[in-house]
Amino acid sequence: MARIEARHGDRPLVVTLWPFGTTESGFGTIVQGAGCAQIPPVNLTARLLAHSSDETAIVCGDRRLSRAELGELVARARGGLAAAGVARGQRVGLLGGHDERFIVVHLAVVGLGAVTVPLNPRSPAAELRRELVELDLHHLVLDGDAVSMEADLLDWTGAPPLVQLGAGGFGDLTAAEPAAIEECGPDDPAVFLLTSGTAGPSRPAVLTHQNLSISLDSVLSTGAFDPATPQAVLCIVPMFHVFGLNVTIHLALAAQATIVMTEQVDGVHLAGLVEAEHITILPAPPNLWAMLAEADGLDASSFGSVQIAFSGAARLDRSVRDAVEARLGLRIAEGYGLTETSAILASSVGHEVPVGSVGPPMPGVEVRLVDEMGADVLIGDVGEVWVRGPMVSPGYWTADGLTNDGDWFRTGDLAVVNDDGFLSIVDRIKDLIIVSGFNVHPIEVERVLVEHPTVVRAAVVSEPDDRTGECVVAHVVPAAGATVDVAELIRHCDRQLARYKVPRRIEIATALPETAIGKVKRREL
Repeated sequence: MARIEARHGDRPLVVTLWPFGTTESGFGTIVQGAGCAQIPPVNLTARLLAHSSDETAIVCGDRRLSRAELGELVARARGGLAAAGVARGQRVGLLGGHDERFIVVHLAVVGLGAVTVPLNPRSPAAELRRELVELDLHHLVLDGDAVSMEADLLDWTGAPPLVQLGAGGFGDLTAAEPAAIEECGPDDPAVFLLTSGTAGPSRPAVLTHQNLSISLDSVLSTGAFDPATPQAVLCIVPMFHVFGLNVTIHLALAAQATIVMTEQVDGVHLAGLVEAEHITILPAPPNLWAMLAEADGLDASSFGSVQIAFSGAARLDRSVRDAVEARLGLRIAEGYGLTETSAILASSVGHEVPVGSVGPPMPGVEVRLVDEMGADVLIGDVGEVWVRGPMVSPGYWTADGLTNDGDWFRTGDLAVVNDDGFLSIVDRIKDLIIVSGFNVHPIEVERVLVEHPTVVRAAVVSEPDDRTGECVVAHVVPAAGATVDVAELIRHCDRQLARYKVPRRIEIATALPETAIGKVKRREL
């Protein structure tokens, strides 16, 4: 057995190698972040609101809430929800907008020992109805300002008991007397988050108070937030997604940073907001970074306060990263995580990593890379990412209760690890294309396609083929003002890829179908 030690901030990162099977020369790999201390049982809301002061907690348009004001609003919302019948252990759907009211209601629900189930207010009414049936909610908190299909959704006998927010405010919700925070154990569920469902139907992942708190501790232990410097975090990622909820909202509250909220995806507006509010942490999905890379009228000086520019939720194209660095002077770090892992499993923040790497595992995370037979792969070889740690969900909630696949969570993602313990995500197993017995990773083909000057975005999928089993089909979005010559683009691929990886057909699209945080919905292609 051999051990390689790298560093993660001031903590050691250990890569343990051991022989597997009967092969004398073969080694399996496990990458493990340094230990992350267990937390005492505590309600997540109590932790996030522990510091009451006059310092600004939330900025949303022209509204500002101090930490003390936020704590008072959440306490009164707990009272209002309790008066409406919300009780410990109940599932409470939240259809809210991108503002401080979502945060207040969410923290109030969790504070009562109930479970927040954030839903996408832009989903069609039929999809929301299906989700409501599947989740069997005890209550639904509805912000009519954010839900355009309110009448269609509620004119239905299966709708759960409703708590409605008043137009532009909380209505009667915060008129009640404050209610106390319920004590919760570490394994009590706090949130159900629907997975994005890019390759199939979404499922509700159960995240416990411990899952979420340990995930926060893991990030904070790396020193990403400097406690000696006032921090301001931009929140533009939807809060019904784990990136927006735990990586942005929860983390900012735990770090006593100011949350600056906006959902206006406009380069000039964002630049002005970053400059005016002295944003220091700028987390965003790749589609927003792509917008900033091309937006007109931006001045790099507007982004001078940004200390950490971070991309997550999907793969960031190298061309976008390079363009943002050249235009705005921001060096984008990447992270890797899943809904089922409370978000961040690995991050390149503070590390010099190879191009495309998501960095080392976070403290407290164990990662294995495993082949199709369940054996650990060699360093540098592709394997499925298996993870274990206290931030990993206990399973999915179904009508029959909690389901769990075992000790290790199998992510379905393919990755490689280098000698320094840095991970690079290769692709999704379900997206793998097999042409005449040869594996084709769509990401590899997509990277070549977007290197062509006429292509700004690309998505590669498979299509059945009588001769080769499957063949490669590409969908590309032309760059602004460009015309894609399909024959030339195929020749471009032929010069850089093995013949079986070259797209058999290329379709021109004005846009690619995406989830709310920029993941391509390959199943729709």
